[in-house]
Amino acid sequence: MKTKYLLTVPENVEVDKATVASIGENIETKGEIDYAIVSYKDSIEDALNAEFDKIKDSTYTHVCIINNGSILRDHARATASKYVDNEECVYLPIVELCNEPVKAGESVVFRGFLNSSVWKPYFATEIGVLDLALSKRGVDLIMDGCYIPKKVATKFKLNPEVKHFSGFEYFNRIISAGVEVVGIPKITLRAIKDYELKNVSKEDKLKYFKLAQESAMTKDPVAVEASTEK
Repeated sequence: MKTKYLLTVPENVEVDKATVASIGENIETKGEIDYAIVSYKDSIEDALNAEFDKIKDSTYTHVCIINNGSILRDHARATASKYVDNEECVYLPIVELCNEPVKAGESVVFRGFLNSSVWKPYFATEIGVLDLALSKRGVDLIMDGCYIPKKVATKFKLNPEVKHFSGFEYFNRIISAGVEVVGIPKITLRAIKDYELKNVSKEDKLKYFKLAQESAMTKDPVAVEASTEK
């Protein structure tokens, strides 16, 4: 297993040194750096899709997205090596969610655990598996920290038209296309972000959440994938 970590950073925002250090600054494997800084202005989806394309001819087997400010746990690489054993399957670790500080100098606030619904019998049809029924509910899903195999990342692209919920839509679409998504029962990432979308109107949240759900109903998920390619 050889993972390319994709550190997403908004344009004109300083790269968080703690995030880089947690990934492993200057770690190299066979001449290839283990992470890339993915800078974006308007569309994080387009920026990530471009990075997905870059690994087509590389020796990397997986990509893992980490947003600026988040922290990869010390044991994350060892945990991934233990659980990730299928290069056609997406692996979904548990993620610790903390809110972004409202003001400079304020402490982050723990909010809960994401991707944990796959381990709860009152949510999951099959424990440890994200099936379409559970994915469409979008209970606590986050794409950050997931280990996405090269085969999936280079075939299925993020849809920039689904604002705010493109990661959720991605799960729905790849599962509809037959890709298996399974959980890792370990916390590998501390995500610091506005998961609740406090600055987005209720109308837009509902609009794009419904749009994300609709992609799971398409008769041809690969056609949806193709439509996002430039």
